[in-house]
Amino acid sequence: MRTGLLDITRCRHGYTISRVSFLEHDKTMLIGADPSHVADRCIRVTITTVSLMGPDSGILVLDSHKVHLYNNYTRNWGIYAVCASVESQIYSQCNIYEAGQKKVAFKYLTEKAADKEAAMTGCIKSEGRLIYNWNASRICT
Repeated sequence: MRTGLLDITRCRHGYTISRVSFLEHDKTMLIGADPSHVADRCIRVTITTVSLMGPDSGILVLDSHKVHLYNNYTRNWGIYAVCASVESQIYSQCNIYEAGQKKVAFKYLTEKAADKEAAMTGCIKSEGRLIYNWNASRICT
């Protein structure tokens, strides 16, 4: 499954995405393709100094990947700014989230991995953020 403008799938760890702007794009970024791709669990990504303005959906992280979001700006998303699924671990540090009509920045998607018995969701830890017009519920601490 490939749905984003920038997809990181079926790869190794240690990727950095930096100094990029995405404007008015549906499904901007997908990290991990499918919960059935068990070998993808080693994906580690740092996203820094990135602007996402007006995306329908921002960053979707699937299946146990680790993502560090640092010093990014996300504004006026349609569905979510960041979505965590299937045991993914997202650390959001020093980011700016400016909500438009949709007030929930972080979405949690429950899915079942191919090698697990039960469906699970991911976790987002956020600190040092600047927020406007936002609902801060359901953040892992």
